[in-house]
Amino acid sequence: MIDKQLKQAILDSGLSQRELSMITGVARLSICRFLADKTSLRLDCAAKLADYFGLELAPRLDTEPSRGKGKK
Repeated sequence: MIDKQLKQAILDSGLSQRELSMITGVARLSICRFLADKTSLRLDCAAKLADYFGLELAPRLDTEPSRGKGKK
């Protein structure tokens, strides 16, 4: 999904993680860990990267939303 598209866009850009961080405002460590499959990006970081690369974040429609354990 968007993870794969973002990773491919980052790799295809030819930018270093440092350069991409400076341009987008997303921490270099976040980009590094995302590319190494160590963690997912926070939504705000994914949105910044998607915006830079001209990609669109869209909700997944193939899964049920998770429900919290709050009051019913």
